Amino acid sequence: MGLESQPFFYEKIGDKTALMMGKHLPTFGFLDDLKWSVFAQRSLHSNIKLQVQVASDRLHMLDQLSKWEYRSIMQRPSHWYWMLKLKFNY
Repeated sequence: MGLESQPFFYEKIGDKTALMMGKHLPTFGFLDDLKWSVFAQRSLHSNIKLQVQVASDRLHMLDQLSKWEYRSIMQRPSHWYWMLKLKFNY
């Protein structure tokens, strides 16, 4: 969305602001396997984008035979990864 003025869709700065709130609720161990991800994208040119992701989620990779592994690599909440992508669209 950015901070620049977007006619019709986002005319006020408040329309472009994401606001979230939370409350700590006891889950008695039911949500110990909580997964999270933060993603950001920036357009460098009309057909070039830079993407960044930091996450602790259910990352699945290809095995040596190029088949998807069903076992998640991120086994513990302390396991996390980062990813940087440069996308070219044509």
